[in-house]
Amino acid sequence: MTTVRQAALVLFATATTALICCHNSTSVLVGGWTRQEPGSNPKYVDLAHYAISQQREGRKIYDTLVNLTEVYTQVVAGVNYRLVFTTAPSNCTIGKDTYSAQRCAPVEEVNGRCTAVVYEVPWTNTTGLTSYACSPTGQEQTS
Repeated sequence: MTTVRQAALVLFATATTALICCHNSTSVLVGGWTRQEPGSNPKYVDLAHYAISQQREGRKIYDTLVNLTEVYTQVVAGVNYRLVFTTAPSNCTIGKDTYSAQRCAPVEEVNGRCTAVVYEVPWTNTTGLTSYACSPTGQEQTS
């Protein structure tokens, strides 16, 4: 009889937990991506510039940020930021100039739509680039 009661108690606890967790379908999924307003935090623009500044291989000039259009955050062991933005060639030469959001201004039309994932672990003062992919404006993005 004790085994049946234990099984019933476990079943009840599991069902209750499922109801509590799934009660509100608009709740945030733990570990999932949450959409943010791009203009709500200046850090998002700074992180987009950071991602762009890391793109040096095979290039002669830096691109620069034109418009940050989408931001998503994901809480993990730190925070992941998925940033969607447009870029244009800048007036900064790789190997000669240090990339700076203030110094590296766009000098041509928008040349790409990019998605970058940047991670940040504040308690270790760590920032890194997980992925960066761009496509020419008006085309599908490739990794």
